[in-house]
Amino acid sequence: MRAEYVKTKRPHASIISGARHASRVVTAAALISHTVAMMGVEPVKKLMRDGYDVILAGRAGDTALFAALPHLNGADPGLTRHMAKTIESGAACAIPPDASGLLVTLRDDHFDVTTLADGSGLTPRSVAAHTLYENADPFHITELSGTLDTTHATYEAVDERTVRVRGSRYIEADGYTNKLEGAELIGHQTVIVSDVRDKVVIERLPQLLPMAKKSFDSKILDVFDGRVDPDTIDIDYRLYGTGTVLIGTEPTRLQPQELGVLITITAPDQGTAHAISTFVAHASSHLPIPEYDGLVSTLAYAYSPPEMDRGPLYRFCSTPARTRSWWSTTPAPSRSKFPCHAPPYRATSTTATATPTSSTPH
Repeated sequence: MRAEYVKTKRPHASIISGARHASRVVTAAALISHTVAMMGVEPVKKLMRDGYDVILAGRAGDTALFAALPHLNGADPGLTRHMAKTIESGAACAIPPDASGLLVTLRDDHFDVTTLADGSGLTPRSVAAHTLYENADPFHITELSGTLDTTHATYEAVDERTVRVRGSRYIEADGYTNKLEGAELIGHQTVIVSDVRDKVVIERLPQLLPMAKKSFDSKILDVFDGRVDPDTIDIDYRLYGTGTVLIGTEPTRLQPQELGVLITITAPDQGTAHAISTFVAHASSHLPIPEYDGLVSTLAYAYSPPEMDRGPLYRFCSTPARTRSWWSTTPAPSRSKFPCHAPPYRATSTTATATPTSSTPH
């Protein structure tokens, strides 16, 4: 597909003391290129039916390559899709993960999956856990033609190397979709790595950093003589040690002895990002601490000079497109997204049953 330049306004998230805050919007010329449509089992099935021995699939769904032949032969669609999901990444669900692959035996009401490598094994938990791989919801896994529902799937240990899976079902969608994938240029970035080990400073940073970010607007206008719009710049602080990884959902308040502070400056071009990072680094290392008198150092930088240019910053883009058939596309309707947090598995040493612990995602 021909590359297209588009103007975008993308909200960025700023993480301060483990909480997600609305941040400024970066406006940049975004390059979306190498857009491809991910195919499902249907094209692969057609070529198999036509007698081809070797198929170069291009960008296809991982499960499509393994589900096509059983699907062609009339196997249960739920078990077929779940089987394909289990083996899509080789023996990633083995303990330990191994590159030797897996052997699957698919029957009418279950499938058995066996690791092939000596010294590796499978457990109900390790096989069930693979439904979380690249999925926000392990119980409802979206495919191009429908949804794999593993809500009532069970996982039973046959022996140390084999797990038996039952109860999966496949729910056909009202219409077929193709997933369009591409890469988008959203700007250029400079990063600063720092650390702080001072209880008073750690306690004050969540209040001081938003004030510092606000002051940078006038500084940007002054330094660039009004040629750079502060709304095109994103300055972000991430405090590692205060719950940043869970983005405000940390169940208990953490009391860190020290913090890792990652500062990112994103701008339409690298020169602007680097120039802004120099005064951001200076100001961030001398924030005013009410409990201390005089000039104090608030952050210690890992490198000197602290500013490191990352270059172009891209993000992955994907869009579902409704199709009349697997070879033609039309504009996609809006589709709801799965919740970010899915119910956990109930598992024992011999059997794991993938059932939600409640009807409400948490």
